[in-house]
Amino acid sequence: MFSFNYFDQDGTVKGPDFQRFTLRSNTETKIGMFTIGENLTFGRSVTHPINGSPFLDLARMPPVIPVYDSNNESGYGYGTDAYPTYGTNPIGLQELRQTTQTHYRFLGNGFVQMNPFKGLTLKSSIGVEYNSWYDHEVEIYDQIRYNTEDEYENRLLERKGDFLTWIWENTALYSAQIDRYKFDILVGYSA
Repeated sequence: MFSFNYFDQDGTVKGPDFQRFTLRSNTETKIGMFTIGENLTFGRSVTHPINGSPFLDLARMPPVIPVYDSNNESGYGYGTDAYPTYGTNPIGLQELRQTTQTHYRFLGNGFVQMNPFKGLTLKSSIGVEYNSWYDHEVEIYDQIRYNTEDEYENRLLERKGDFLTWIWENTALYSAQIDRYKFDILVGYSA
């Protein structure tokens, strides 16, 4: 069985969104006393997260303050002496702080199972998970809040990382029945 999934969602305010696609494979075959199978999943997601608290800032911004104001050096409306506010321009914040988070994930499991005689099942499986991420942030500091001028430098920030985990399991299962009594003996090892 093979499958593909694509998901695309915009945020409730301008700026944030989320996209993800996933490929999946799940197969199994039996050859004589052997059963071989695998489960593989690969996914990629890209997120543009929300910046600040736009819903709170919307409640703080009087409706007479425009989103964009060419009279201000930054080009954004943020209040005046006649209309002071403690809110940050939510559109300005989304446009000046841009973050992209990219994440890759591979998850896989393969196994070999053998039934040499009735009641005995030997199984060996290995599982692997690999994650990789990359964050890219651009922060442009400009005035988007009344009576607050940023004294910070514009910046570009990049982060990346990855990790790998794995597990190897070996089991032996013996199942039998004596008269009306059934029993199983399971012995295993994981690394």
